[in-house]
Amino acid sequence: MPGLTKEETEKLTDLIYNDVETRRFGLGTGEIEIFKDADGNEFLFKPAQNKRGVESPYRAYIQEAASRLQGLINPKSHVEVRTAVVNGRFGTIQPYIRSLTLSKKGLDNLTKQQVGELLGEYVVDYLLCNFDSHNENYLIDRQGHIRGVDKEQSFRYIDEHKSDDLRMLTNFNQRYNE
Repeated sequence: MPGLTKEETEKLTDLIYNDVETRRFGLGTGEIEIFKDADGNEFLFKPAQNKRGVESPYRAYIQEAASRLQGLINPKSHVEVRTAVVNGRFGTIQPYIRSLTLSKKGLDNLTKQQVGELLGEYVVDYLLCNFDSHNENYLIDRQGHIRGVDKEQSFRYIDEHKSDDLRMLTNFNQRYNE
């Protein structure tokens, strides 16, 4: 997390959380828990499981790896994601970004700067082979910057012939009714 060392993040995940709220976000989002640390900072914990609740540890590892790559490629929009065990469950932890989704703001209402930031996020998703890029996965933070999130589908469809489409228009999740 920004401002926290790895050891501090691990210590954070060992706390007992009194203010845990479990809810679902957006379209197709699985379980996410929101909690606050002692300083009032909010974090999201996403269990490493599929939408049916089956444990899928690779989802957490790919989120962390994708986050690290995003930080190298596009540091301004980087959302740090780490693997963690919270209340005995393995998953990812990241800062909770109070924001609007791109789908709520609308593409026609973006500033020139935001359009440039969005194009930068498209490059990140292309390099990560993340074909789950849609308007719900781009946030506009309180400072007005575009932040790409939910990269757990990175590299998932790299071997499929349609992944050569530079426009990234293939919705591989359609087979799962998403």
